[in-house]
Amino acid sequence: MSTRKGTRSESAGWHVRMGIRAKITAILVLLSTLLCAALIAIAWWSLESSLHEQLRLRLRSIAGHGAARLDTRALSALQRGLRRPLSYLAARRAMQGPAYKTIARQLNEIVELENGLLLYAYIVYPTSDPEKAWIVADNSAQAEGDWLEEQLQQALAEGQSNLQLGRDQLTIPPGTRIHSPEYQQLLARAATIEEIWYHSLVDDISDFPVMMQALKERKILVEDELYYDPQGEVVGSKIEGIWSFSGYAPIFAPDGHFLGLLGVDITANAMKDRLLRTARQLILLAGIIIALAWISSIFLGGRLSQNIKNLSNAVQALDAKSPVPTLAIRSGDEIEDLGRSFVRMARTIQLYNQNLENMVTRRTRELDLANRELVSKNEQILASLDMARRLQQGLLPASGRSYANNRLLTGACYEAMESLGGDLYDVIPIQAHQYAFLIADVSGHGVASALITSMAKLSFHAHVSNLAGEQGTINCPNPALVLDQVNRDMFRLIGDLSHYLTALLMIVDLEKQELIYSNAGHHPAVLQRENRAELFELSSDGFFIGSMESIEYQNAFMELQHNDCIILYTDGILETRNSRDEMFGYERLYQCIQDHPGVRPDELAQTIMQTVEDFSGGASIEDDRAVLCIQINGSLSAEPRELC
Repeated sequence: MSTRKGTRSESAGWHVRMGIRAKITAILVLLSTLLCAALIAIAWWSLESSLHEQLRLRLRSIAGHGAARLDTRALSALQRGLRRPLSYLAARRAMQGPAYKTIARQLNEIVELENGLLLYAYIVYPTSDPEKAWIVADNSAQAEGDWLEEQLQQALAEGQSNLQLGRDQLTIPPGTRIHSPEYQQLLARAATIEEIWYHSLVDDISDFPVMMQALKERKILVEDELYYDPQGEVVGSKIEGIWSFSGYAPIFAPDGHFLGLLGVDITANAMKDRLLRTARQLILLAGIIIALAWISSIFLGGRLSQNIKNLSNAVQALDAKSPVPTLAIRSGDEIEDLGRSFVRMARTIQLYNQNLENMVTRRTRELDLANRELVSKNEQILASLDMARRLQQGLLPASGRSYANNRLLTGACYEAMESLGGDLYDVIPIQAHQYAFLIADVSGHGVASALITSMAKLSFHAHVSNLAGEQGTINCPNPALVLDQVNRDMFRLIGDLSHYLTALLMIVDLEKQELIYSNAGHHPAVLQRENRAELFELSSDGFFIGSMESIEYQNAFMELQHNDCIILYTDGILETRNSRDEMFGYERLYQCIQDHPGVRPDELAQTIMQTVEDFSGGASIEDDRAVLCIQINGSLSAEPRELC
């Protein structure tokens, strides 16, 4: 078993060493390749720029000396012979005269003196159009004045009957021979076609901006860019392209008169060949550098990988209970520093590991004890909340109760957002024929709101009961006075807090068949008449309770009828939202009430709560919900009226 383990360890170390070597070799080869590529690019650019500049300087010298060598008298004579208007025969005579021959000979001499460096030399005459010029003398071909005769001879050789000249045609009689009288007559007729001269003697130079600039400024100019002619010359059976520069030098008569430009084209093929030779030399040098980098990387990688192998073996052998391994790394660089750091780290880890289990056990015990305490306290809190919830529900009157010998029927539903809620409704008997109905909503939720509702219930009960105690038989009940007294009590208790409550208090007098009510910032109650679709809102102005010490509330009156139903509710009903973020609102509440006329008040309260729940889609409620329904079940007058 120990032999196999040692074999696996050596194999792993070998893989580590080879991996490091490969990475070092790749990095060094990559760096050397990038360095060589940069050196080649810089050398190429420098050599090309230098050769370009040498050729341009050479071209300026050739153009300047060549322009000085030309016979300006012959050039002036040739220029006078080519002035417009020009007939074909006159142009032909001018280009076959001694002046043209002298210029053509001198152009050939300029080319021959440069021993193959120059390609072409030619004379450029300006015209009135800056984008056109006459190129009438060229060492590379016959004078352009002979082109018409060449075209005519070619047409006779091919047996053509017509020769197209610009927009006109020249008819060739059958049997016409070269140098015959008919042939001479054809040449004379061709001389009358003016379009021929423009296309034969005038060239478009708009593609040669340097030539146009030299004609305009009348000074020596050389093009900056090389021009490539893919069909430059024939070498053996192949056509080889030519790279060339063009230069232009002005020609002046002895009297200073401008005669035209001398244009010369210099070949750059020799420069390109030199660049290619240099590139091959640089590539060879780069290969040598890369080979040296490869050899160096193998040597350096072997030394470096051995140290890394030792460090890797030490890391693999590290164990919580085994002694810290020793490392014999003497490289004198960051690898040696890394080895020392590893030894210190291993010792620190072992020290921490020795205490870790005891620390974890101690912390686990402490956490378990704390968790038990939290669970116990949480159970106590939940039990207290459950008891408080039961007490709060016990403070609310039961749904479905009747009062005054079944002359008043009630129904109610309540659903708190949390264990304890901040909504309150109540039925408070005053006398045998008088009952107070209350609905209130405390801001916020939870324990604080529940405590405030309890205090509010006690205050309302005390002050409503005092109405009969102070006045005996109540001739005109005053719920506004009760709201004022409750507001003073609650302001003393919660005036310095952020809580407040809204409330709607109404008193039903069965003998007078009247309803008197007062509102403290609560939503209006709804009155539904028997067998009538319309609803009556019961509302009056009033500020909510507990925010200010002195608030004036107003009473409002309404006559009651048989089977009238009064619905009181809190804002949790109206503000319930569905999945489309729509509120339940007044319209849906009123429609629900109208859709269920004549039902018992407890059934109506349940229907309203279920409709709200269906509207929300079963989502968790965001506010307490409460509904209180009261039905008048006695013989009362027919129409309601408001009393002041």
